Amino acid sequence: MPYSLKGRRVLITGGSRGLGAAIAHAFASEGANLAINYASNETAALNLTNELSSKYNVKTIILKGDVGKTADCEALVNSTIKAFGGIDIVIGNAGWTRFSDFSDLHAMSDDEWDKCWNVNVKGQLALLRAAMPTFNENREGGVFLITSSIAGSSIGGSSMAYSVTKAAQLHLMKCMAKTQGPKVRINAVLPGLLLTEWGLEYGDERIKALQGAAALKKEVDMTDCANVFVMLAKNTSITGQRVQIDSGLNIANMTFPPKYAYPPPLSLPSPRTQPATDLTHQFKKLLTPNKIGQILCLGNLTSPSVYTFLRSLAPDLQLVKGDFDIPLTLAPPPPQSQPYEAPNAASSFSQSSYPIPTALSKVVTHGSLRIGFTHGHTIIPPGDPDSLLIAARQMDVDVLCWGGTSRFEAYELEGKFFVNPGSATGAASWTGDDLEFDPEEEEGEGKNGTRNREEFSGIDGDTGEQKGLCPSFVLMDVQGDVLVLYVYQLRKDAEGKEAVAVEKVSFRKGGSG
Repeated sequence: MPYSLKGRRVLITGGSRGLGAAIAHAFASEGANLAINYASNETAALNLTNELSSKYNVKTIILKGDVGKTADCEALVNSTIKAFGGIDIVIGNAGWTRFSDFSDLHAMSDDEWDKCWNVNVKGQLALLRAAMPTFNENREGGVFLITSSIAGSSIGGSSMAYSVTKAAQLHLMKCMAKTQGPKVRINAVLPGLLLTEWGLEYGDERIKALQGAAALKKEVDMTDCANVFVMLAKNTSITGQRVQIDSGLNIANMTFPPKYAYPPPLSLPSPRTQPATDLTHQFKKLLTPNKIGQILCLGNLTSPSVYTFLRSLAPDLQLVKGDFDIPLTLAPPPPQSQPYEAPNAASSFSQSSYPIPTALSKVVTHGSLRIGFTHGHTIIPPGDPDSLLIAARQMDVDVLCWGGTSRFEAYELEGKFFVNPGSATGAASWTGDDLEFDPEEEEGEGKNGTRNREEFSGIDGDTGEQKGLCPSFVLMDVQGDVLVLYVYQLRKDAEGKEAVAVEKVSFRKGGSG
């Protein structure tokens, strides 16, 4: 049954202004008593609590404290318990960042990184630690809600430190929800652009760009966002979940403002290497037009020339949306500020010649096999076998191809075949998932539904050669219920000479390959 908020004792950190104040209004309107935490603006906190008390006839107090300090977090919880005789709900709304150049590794100092970590991650842990004894004693347990951000689930936001710590915050939320139940429900809300005092610091140009990039063409309504917290507090069947409310900004694939809409230098080559946005010349020589029936492209087409080349190989080019497809509505950035592979004079960013895919996943059928494909950013955690298995079941496919990393993988799991072709351009991933794979960590028996994983990483386990990124692509030959996978990898020998190596992997539906 629904969890009534009337008479509940609620602590809201960072609650005196902006979204925190909106959340306070939403809970007060339900009859909850509120402890409003503030860091420095006592006047704003007092004005808010006076308004809440008179408008909704609820009890309110204000509490000063720095959520980046464990002692202050403990004091906030204990003061709430002392004032109200207990605590039922904690809303970790306080956060910290500083607007900085996302691509500059030195834009924020070590102290600023530490402050981001302490407020955005450790503060949440300290609050729950302090509240759990009371939650466990409460007949109906407790509720712990976190204000996170879409910056935690994508590459973007006000700073790299903010994005990284918000991602860590989301994982902490899931860990706490799994381990601390059943007496506490823990969830996170991920807002998009909110026009708070903080959000307005983006500036008019960037705000308009973000509004225009959202599917609903607007920022997030503050009241709508606050009501999500109320919904999560009342719902007794949701825990360990993140609820995204961003006006469709994330699905519209533009969490960066225009300045950062193109791939950062991570994917760009040194002057002596092949451009990371184009296929290697060794691979191009192997691919002959009209010999391939269909091409499945797993997203992140960042070069019109690659699109044109793929179209020349096969009349049927199937695309899914990546997390860095070039937006059509943006002009190419100045070469001096964001170097990238410029299209030639004949190329165009028009929708007719360079369509940006909108489907996050697709399914095609060859022989008796249903083959699904998607970009890796839709799989959470990225590349996780169990998450991939869930996706394959939801898509009702025998084979699931996913991307998002530059490391080839192929393995069977519970009767399904999973393939990551890697990167044909050799570009690094945006997620950091290009780490070397340790087969001992994933080894299984392959019996009774357990994992049987066979991988070809492009690294020779005996000699230790071919470390780092290994450009690769795969060809699939389907005959009835059998799929034969030909893996092409551009490897280096001990002397650094490059050569294309080919390996073969087989999969049979309903049996061993």
